[in-house]
Amino acid sequence: MSTTLKEMAALRDHSKDIFKDEGGKMKRELFINPHFLEGVLSCFHPYFARLKPLVREWWRILVCTYNTYNNVTQAIIHDHILGLLNKHLELIEAGEGDMKPTEAETSWDAKMLEMEELKRRKEDLRTLNESPWKTREQDESPNGEQDTR
Repeated sequence: MSTTLKEMAALRDHSKDIFKDEGGKMKRELFINPHFLEGVLSCFHPYFARLKPLVREWWRILVCTYNTYNNVTQAIIHDHILGLLNKHLELIEAGEGDMKPTEAETSWDAKMLEMEELKRRKEDLRTLNESPWKTREQDESPNGEQDTR
């Protein structure tokens, strides 16, 4: 299913509204709206289909931590999300079952786009390496003092 410009604009505007939310009313409504997540997932390009299980699980964690916000939640949320990301990375890398690469990922067009992106990144890296600006390491003199030239 292709996302229309109108749908993308609506999602963009909705995202902006969440961050402009005075008093958290919109955020509260967001977390109690059972259709929000599926609405967002329906906007995913097929290339990102394998990320939907990750997003669903991440959303459940966000809702849970929003509803049970306390000192314990604050202490464990970071590790919980890192564990979630690592788990899904392993599933995607294994590429089995529902995690097999999709046509959108393996098509000739996708491969060409990937090659173009890698070429662009290599060029950016070359440009950065040849830039006239010194890095922090280059600015330090051999005895550990800052070069003030």
